[in-house]
Amino acid sequence: KDRRRFTLKFISLLQSKMFRHTEEACLIQGIISGGLIPMLKQQAMIENVEGVEIARAALQVLLPLLRWDLGEVGKQLQIVSLIGLINLMNAAHPIMPHHSAKIICELFACWGHSNRYLNECKGRELELCQTSISLTTHATAIALALCGERAHQTIAKIRSSDVDPCLVKHITEVEEHYRQLLQENKIHDTHYYNAD
Repeated sequence: KDRRRFTLKFISLLQSKMFRHTEEACLIQGIISGGLIPMLKQQAMIENVEGVEIARAALQVLLPLLRWDLGEVGKQLQIVSLIGLINLMNAAHPIMPHHSAKIICELFACWGHSNRYLNECKGRELELCQTSISLTTHATAIALALCGERAHQTIAKIRSSDVDPCLVKHITEVEEHYRQLLQENKIHDTHYYNAD
């Protein structure tokens, strides 16, 4: 009960800070990595309804943050949001199929934005961009596993509507990673998803 209350407080705090200023990106990142991710990780490790109860509010916070890509700080916030989303999907997996199209589309948009700017990045920002791309691929594979058929249908629509070879290659990589996660039975392995 306390875990759910604190998680909702973190989400409420994030909602109040989200669309004001990019200067608050560090604060938002701290709230996600120091508060929300540990709570979601705990909820993912125990089977109860708390994760399901906070899912909609958490998605409303985390999915828009995947679009924040303003320099190094924005990329760090994007990465922390991806980690939060992975933990949320595990914590609230019973209802994730209801949100699959939204999740898949945001993950593909996140990947596309990072991929587009990959050649323009240098140094630390390049490392963060590569991490974001890798983590987006992983999060999309997790979404395929937890969201089921609806997620597969969304990806099939994306594949059929775009002829960009880079996007088709990314879809193939996601599907390969998805099969690998299933084979290794690592869909619910939350110890990989820390914000450290």
